[in-house]
Amino acid sequence: MRKVILVLGMHRSGTSAITGTMVQLGLGAPFTLMPSNNENERGYWESLRISVLHDELLAAAGSSWRDWRAFDKAWRHSACGSAFRSRAKLLLGEEFGEAELFAFKDPRLCRIIPFWVAAFEEMQIAPLVVIPIRSPLEVAQSLAKRDGFSLETGLLLWLRHVLDAERESRHFPRAIVSMDDLFEDWRGAITRIGGLLGIKWPAFGEASAAAIDAFLSPDLRHQNAAADSLPPVFAWTIKAYEAMLTLRDRPQSSLALSALDEVNSTFELACAFMGPAFAEVEKRAARAETEAAAICRERDELTRKYENLTHALVHRAKQRRNESHNMRVGPSIDPELNRERARQRLLSIRATLAGVSAGS
Repeated sequence: MRKVILVLGMHRSGTSAITGTMVQLGLGAPFTLMPSNNENERGYWESLRISVLHDELLAAAGSSWRDWRAFDKAWRHSACGSAFRSRAKLLLGEEFGEAELFAFKDPRLCRIIPFWVAAFEEMQIAPLVVIPIRSPLEVAQSLAKRDGFSLETGLLLWLRHVLDAERESRHFPRAIVSMDDLFEDWRGAITRIGGLLGIKWPAFGEASAAAIDAFLSPDLRHQNAAADSLPPVFAWTIKAYEAMLTLRDRPQSSLALSALDEVNSTFELACAFMGPAFAEVEKRAARAETEAAAICRERDELTRKYENLTHALVHRAKQRRNESHNMRVGPSIDPELNRERARQRLLSIRATLAGVSAGS
């Protein structure tokens, strides 16, 4: 049976680093890779087309990647959900072909794991899971820099993605890896992941090791923060992070799993209580952003028209100055031509005088 390694991690948590490493080790990658940019110069290692599909899917279900509230689990059973699943299966085949073992990464996956599990069952693909984990404060700081999010929003998003990813992947072979592990000893981290997932890396050798050494350079890390830097109000986040680190070392820890269940239950109650109020605020903010964008476009159009009109007026004024100057000065005449005309008139006068004298 074909196998897919799902990389289930929050945005800015090292998902690109671990996926890029696994691709260097021989895992299949999507044909349509999301292009790199200033925020991720080494590449995202995810399908651009599937990422677009995920955004459309979340929007159709009344959510988005920025939403920290629970995703509607019943939505995937709707007619709309079924239609999206058909599109998703087709797109997965186009992006990964018949690869026997491939890496499937998109942080949005954390929100819709049951949706994809149903698709994999229909396609007879066995899911394996890797969960990259990073300090929630580092993630929140990175999101603040990239997207302008508040620290609180970033931490809530981290909590939602991590809790969903952990809870929905408990019944699959999985490995949890911290970003520190990957950068400090990627060989040890990869060996441990392979053992937990029961796989052998297809291209583990000197060439791939050299490529990974160059790929995982320290400059990939832009934020560093300790867990104890978190505000006390985010005890949920601290508790979840510590539990995930425990599961990294002891995958079957009942204490860690219970701690995550407790955090999840409390968080879901808070979301049910606060979610509707925040949703209304976010809708108003979205409308304000749309209106502001329209005003900016109108301003830019008026500025363009003003500049074009100013240019035309300046050009016309210059033309009029030139015309006025020419009228005052008159046409310029070559001095040589003036002398020649004077000589011709003189000769004409002399000839006339000579004729008068002869007639006398």
